[in-house]
Amino acid sequence: MKRLTVWIALCPLVFLLNCSIALSAALDDHYLEGFGEKARQESHIAGVLTTAGEVPFEPCRTPLQHGLRRDWSKLAVGTQQILAKYLAKPVLAREAFITSAGGRFTIHYATTGSDAPPAGDANGNGIPDWVETVASVFEEVHIREVADMGYQQAPTVNGAPYDVYLQNLGGSVPQYLGFTEANSPPSGLVSAPSYIVIDNDFSVDEFGGYNPLEYLKITAAHEYHHAIQYGYNYYFDAWYAEATSTWIEDEVYDDVNQLYRYLPAYMQNLQLQLDCQPVSVTTGCGYGRWILNRYMAEIYGRDFIKSIWDSLKRVSRPSDGSDIPMIPVLGGALGGKLDQCMLGLGRRLVLRDWTTHLPDIYLIHPPVVQAGISPLPASSFPSLPYSLAFFSYPTGQSVDLSARPTTVLSDSVSTSGADILILCNNSVAVASPSNSSGGGGGGCFIATAAYGNYLHPKVRLLRDFRDRWLMTNSLGRMLVKAYYHMSPPAAAVIARHEWLRRLCRAMLEPVILTVEYPELPAAFIVGLSGWLLARRRWPVAAR
Repeated sequence: MKRLTVWIALCPLVFLLNCSIALSAALDDHYLEGFGEKARQESHIAGVLTTAGEVPFEPCRTPLQHGLRRDWSKLAVGTQQILAKYLAKPVLAREAFITSAGGRFTIHYATTGSDAPPAGDANGNGIPDWVETVASVFEEVHIREVADMGYQQAPTVNGAPYDVYLQNLGGSVPQYLGFTEANSPPSGLVSAPSYIVIDNDFSVDEFGGYNPLEYLKITAAHEYHHAIQYGYNYYFDAWYAEATSTWIEDEVYDDVNQLYRYLPAYMQNLQLQLDCQPVSVTTGCGYGRWILNRYMAEIYGRDFIKSIWDSLKRVSRPSDGSDIPMIPVLGGALGGKLDQCMLGLGRRLVLRDWTTHLPDIYLIHPPVVQAGISPLPASSFPSLPYSLAFFSYPTGQSVDLSARPTTVLSDSVSTSGADILILCNNSVAVASPSNSSGGGGGGCFIATAAYGNYLHPKVRLLRDFRDRWLMTNSLGRMLVKAYYHMSPPAAAVIARHEWLRRLCRAMLEPVILTVEYPELPAAFIVGLSGWLLARRRWPVAAR
């Protein structure tokens, strides 16, 4: 009877799997909106504070480009036809190009039309001064990131100079400073050549805030590190790629400081998981996480960040073409102590005892600290992987943490007039990403998106059902593998739309009801069988 119950429970699960395929149609909207081919839906993750106005544009289109190649086969044919042009190198009107003085870069630019850079040519050599400045800045970035910091040079086709294209990205909707696009996914090696596209002039009228040269410097530093990342492993996880490229802006050009504008969004949304994907800069995902790299560089040395990418280089290509989760990679580099590292980051954010970039400490937005109560209720503890929470108490007051889940670690620091309790959730187990099978506590992407919490009781129930019943037989493992392959992109879209979250919760209820009350399917079958038998016998009795 137990086996019968399991397979009856699988019926709504298979239905959910089919629904996840249908919901993948929302993935089309995600990319059409991101590339400006469809009006953007003004929606955000439930409970997330946005900081619209802090950064009036999306700084980097690389995550969108990266995701588009990854999810290409999941898109409708019509969507593919519309978006195909974004996977090709720019077509520039009457294109011209120059090679940088060091011979490492080829700068492509239009000589007419809206993509053309400023035409000023003070030295009269027939090349716009701005184009020469772009070439000089990229050479400077290469020296800093490769020669000085030790990162490997970004790969190119047959060792040719690296291609950089100037295009009017600020004149489109949405606006972007630049992006890095790789060639098609490699079939064997994980390294891939790429090219960079940056705005043609970084006009103050379009971007504001900083002058064009400052935007050029940080964009070149940011995007060239994406090119370096593609050389380490094509399958990088976008959130950490953005965190590292953002962090390195300040290591190469310490005088611009634009990256500090991403911190308020992170500090106001500390309840989000560390590896939330950079769908929008207003949530602090990806971009705002650069501060973790600053902390690790201060504690372990700046080369430690490079060692993380060195370790990613040794991770095998995923069989399903998905991105490699970076939390296990970070955990491995930290000796399994990512949770302690996050608590250390929390302490430093409170105490503000940074040891580098000292003149800029005042620019680091403090974390949001809530007024604490005792006992601290279960609802106050951070619930998502490596999320943080801060609570303030009068100095010396004892705090009852009896409701604390086993996945939450705590620390405390004393400040003038108050003690600050720091909490960190460490609910993701550190495992080798190359050996991960998707079981043992991970996954449940759509359920997590639907209920908004990886530790929600109903999500836990579904994880337990998966681990106990599905992962223990071949058919169940096949269904789970198919679910893991198709559900992450759908879950990313579901999390951004409340109506989709409600729809998914409604679809999950039959599964949860069956798992919670396994006797119901048996009772239903007995009742149905009795009813059918009665109907079969009724005409005989009537005669």
